[in-house]
Amino acid sequence: MTAGSRSCKARKVAVLASRSVVALSSFSNEKRIRVCSGFVISSNACTDTYKILTSATLIRSLNTNNILIPDVKIKVCLPNGDISDGIISMVDFHYNIAVVKVKSDQKLPEAVMISEVIKRGAVLAIGRFYDHGRVMCAQGKIIKQASTFDCLELLVSSCQTTMAGVGGPLVNYSGDVVGINFYGENHTPFLSTGVIVRCLEHWRKYGKIIRPWLGIMYTSLLICCHFEFWRDVHILARVCIF
Repeated sequence: MTAGSRSCKARKVAVLASRSVVALSSFSNEKRIRVCSGFVISSNACTDTYKILTSATLIRSLNTNNILIPDVKIKVCLPNGDISDGIISMVDFHYNIAVVKVKSDQKLPEAVMISEVIKRGAVLAIGRFYDHGRVMCAQGKIIKQASTFDCLELLVSSCQTTMAGVGGPLVNYSGDVVGINFYGENHTPFLSTGVIVRCLEHWRKYGKIIRPWLGIMYTSLLICCHFEFWRDVHILARVCIF
């Protein structure tokens, strides 16, 4: 594929994928705290409600890790530019993910999330600006590089994004979501949908994300192999800290 045809393909994929992408902003005492992106993961046609996956960074306290911003309120900028109130449905600071429920008269398609860990290939990091609703898109590829967040379960792409793109989807050229984007200065760390699907399933079944106990932490062997740690899989994975 030539550079020109790849760019054309990227635009088409971004346009289609962006139909599921929203912008979110957190507020406290009517003061804006943060802006992020997110994408639709489920919907209820009977109630016109949608669940948006985003980064827990949106609602994380500025002063203390792993607690909510006091009296936080969420506003969601939909693809048509409308602003709706969002309700926090799930939050997990360990994996830095959150789900926000929003009501919309506009029909929003659900993003297709791949349930496997994808560790190579060309990708697009997609987001949406909150103030004017325009789509942001960065091209890149998944690379063999450890994240600066010192967490084995995070992978890395070469896409160059902004803080407003945090929580947005990382998609392949088929338009399928392979991860949720976070922010890095020279690269974009992301959490694989292979991990996200497992987390959401745990939350649906148990109302929480089940983790190992007795002080034992684990990570995916596929991700370990991605960083060529397969010889040392006996080493306990470190806790994710964002």
